[in-house]
Amino acid sequence: MLSADIKSLNLPKELLKAEDKAGAHVAVEVEILSPGSSPEAKTVLIINKMTMFMNSFKNALGDKGHKLIGVTTAESAIGYLKTAKPDMFIIDEDLPGTDCYVLIKIIRATGQLAPIIFTTSKIKKDKMAKFIEAGVADFIMKPITPADVQKKVSKHLP
Repeated sequence: MLSADIKSLNLPKELLKAEDKAGAHVAVEVEILSPGSSPEAKTVLIINKMTMFMNSFKNALGDKGHKLIGVTTAESAIGYLKTAKPDMFIIDEDLPGTDCYVLIKIIRATGQLAPIIFTTSKIKKDKMAKFIEAGVADFIMKPITPADVQKKVSKHLP
């Protein structure tokens, strides 16, 4: 269940749907992009609406031993966080119907401390400062390359 702290953020109603069904089973669509090489594998939650980008992350990280989980909406990410605690988040700026800044605030409000990497095609200094203040650890600029992804992930996941 989402905490009372999240309710105090005055979020858009669509992001609080899961809260309205307290106690009810909420189906969350996730795609396992890579199962991880061991039970101790680090879990990376990738939040991106486009299959092409999901495949880019799978290609860049699939052989690094991490468990890669993909979701396409903020709502699915929030639902996933009810039962899991990823070791890292990779969030794209362009999510359908959602301000990704709000999603980052929700992630932090649920007590998740894992590093957040934000993918973007352009970002101004003032927006970057706002996202860092909200809890983003790093940025990957588009177009995304496997080398960039590997560098940023290895920097934040031991």
